[in-house]
Amino acid sequence: TGKNSFKSLPISSINMNSTSIELGDGSFENCSNLQNVKLEASSILKMGEKCFSGDKSIDTNKFELLGTEINIGKNCFTNCLSILFLTLQNSNQIFIDDNAFEGCINLESITAHSKSVFHAGLNCFNKLNKLKTVRITSKNVNIRGSCFACCSSLSSFSISGSEDAFIHE
Repeated sequence: TGKNSFKSLPISSINMNSTSIELGDGSFENCSNLQNVKLEASSILKMGEKCFSGDKSIDTNKFELLGTEINIGKNCFTNCLSILFLTLQNSNQIFIDDNAFEGCINLESITAHSKSVFHAGLNCFNKLNKLKTVRITSKNVNIRGSCFACCSSLSSFSISGSEDAFIHE
C-alpha cells in the first residue's frame, strides 16, 4: 500500500496473505475501528513508519504478523492501546525500528523467535509500565539504547539461543 493509503478510514479488519507485503508510511494510521490484523507473508513483511499508529482498538487475540523477515518501522504501533501481547515467531530476521511500540501502555508480554537476527531500536518499548515478560530467541540479538527503559513492572527478561547479544546504552 502507498503512504497514508487507508489513513483514518473506518476499516475494522485487515487480512493479507502474499509472498511479500509492504505497507507504506501511515497506511492504516488512526483507523480507530481497526480490531483484526492478520499479515502473513511467505517472505518479507515490511511496515513503514506510523503504519498503525493511533489504532486504539486492535485486538491482541486477532493480531498476527508472520513473515520470514519482519520489518517494523519507526513509531509503527505508537499509541495502540489495546495491544496486550506481542508475538513474533518463525522468522529468520526481525527488525523493530526506533519507538515502534511507544505509548502501547497496556502491553504486558513480548515473545520473539528469530532464527538469525533480532534487532530492537532506540526507545522501542520504553515506558511500558505494564510490561512484565520479554522472551527473545535468536542467534544474534541487538538491543539499542533505552529500549526497555522505565518498564517498571518488567520482572522477567530472557535471551536464549544466542551466539552474539549486544545491548547498547
